Amino acid sequence: MPRTIKLWLLLLNLASRAIVIGDNETIGYIGEFNAGVIKGLKLPDFASGFELSLSHLIGKSSSTPIYTKMSKSIRRSRYLLQS
Repeated sequence: MPRTIKLWLLLLNLASRAIVIGDNETIGYIGEFNAGVIKGLKLPDFASGFELSLSHLIGKSSSTPIYTKMSKSIRRSRYLLQS
């Protein structure tokens, strides 16, 4: 894992962070900031962040969009969450 990603992972809450992997390669991270970062930067109580290496993503997308239709139950749940 690149050193910069390791350093950024230290800023994130251990219980709510994830490493983003593409083509068996680490390309970024996502998660909630830990309490020290939130306090130090005067962020809202629950703040999240992410970083992706765009250089790993450029040129890897297919020219044909891929779309998987959601089932009715997932769409219904999504609607209830947004309401």
